[in-house]
Amino acid sequence: MLDLRLDSKNKKIELEILLKGELEPLKVDIGSYKIEQNGEKSYIILSEISTSREWINTLLEKFVQNKKFEISQDIEKVLGILV
Repeated sequence: MLDLRLDSKNKKIELEILLKGELEPLKVDIGSYKIEQNGEKSYIILSEISTSREWINTLLEKFVQNKKFEISQDIEKVLGILV
């Protein structure tokens, strides 16, 4: 990961990563996220995701966007502090 920016007010995340074997960094914009609680478990839901690679956009739209992913309490605490 080369860069990470969290905007708690607008619930947005921007990151830049360099994938193995790639020459150019991948830019990822998450236009909206939310954290949900279900009992003792926490989940993150990402939406409005776009990247600098069209084929990755297609994968994210199909497998990641608007889906719930369980996150650990440690990550939730970090997000709570940082966002």
